[in-house]
Amino acid sequence: MSRTFVIWLCLGAVLFGWGLSWELLPYQTGAPGLPEATVPVFYRFLLAGGLFTTFILIRDAIRRRISFAFSLSTWGLIALIGLTFFSLNYSLFYMGQRGLPPGLVALFFAFVVVTNLGVTTLFSGRWPRRSTTLAALAGFSGLTAVLWPSIWADGGFDLDLFTLGQATLCLLGTLTVSFGTMVQVVLNRRQVPVVTSTAFAMLFGTVYVGLYSWLRGYSFDISAVPGSFYGALAVLVLFSSIGAFSAYLKLVGLIGANRGAYVNLGTAVVALIISYVTGTGDSFTLAQFAGIGLILAGCFFILQDKTPLEGSGHPK
Repeated sequence: MSRTFVIWLCLGAVLFGWGLSWELLPYQTGAPGLPEATVPVFYRFLLAGGLFTTFILIRDAIRRRISFAFSLSTWGLIALIGLTFFSLNYSLFYMGQRGLPPGLVALFFAFVVVTNLGVTTLFSGRWPRRSTTLAALAGFSGLTAVLWPSIWADGGFDLDLFTLGQATLCLLGTLTVSFGTMVQVVLNRRQVPVVTSTAFAMLFGTVYVGLYSWLRGYSFDISAVPGSFYGALAVLVLFSSIGAFSAYLKLVGLIGANRGAYVNLGTAVVALIISYVTGTGDSFTLAQFAGIGLILAGCFFILQDKTPLEGSGHPK
């Protein structure tokens, strides 16, 4: 299987898995009868991590070897992945999305393409290539055009203290993704298998979120939630967590953190397309089509860039 084919396969899996998750988020929290924001995150990664680790244990038993005999420092990095990707990131977004236009939330999540540039520079001491920076800014500008009707629906939204607080939570969630991506870059250099590290990172994230929810006194009882909660949870576990996160972390290893983060711009567009197809969204305007064009152009230049990965000094 060629490297180019794997890149496009991973890209497609991430776009579909994460694009679909935006449509399913309202079925998980934020409505009467649904649990507090961190409780669905707990169940999501408890199930995803449990299924993942079960697969790894069965695979290791068949091969008669242990694939997770890591050093203590590597386990520490995996625990950090759990804290950033599978705990703080989702908890902050699940809490921050309440009261904000969905388009604005998606835009905050996609802002990782910009924060990754800054965090990568901070960690590696190397400035990103001009082509990468321009492609990222062009793509983010295009996404702003695509999401603007949703952000400014019904004449806009009030910038009161509550809205600013919710926006801050989302931006902090974006920063945690960038820091987690840098940790993943280190794990890639150590040649830690993505599937194995992701599985155990999900379990670490489950412990963090579960402990926080318990200390806050949140109820873990989901016996009375609507059936749509369970349907959404199943899709989020299988496609948006196990499938998409494995593909994303593999993509980071193949094309680097800065280029890999670009997928978050396309995710928001896929979410809008899904909402349009399912009848929950509006038709696209000319400005939105122009924005999609900018995103696709930036994506083309990002993926065509053959320069060494950030902080590595050589192609991976």
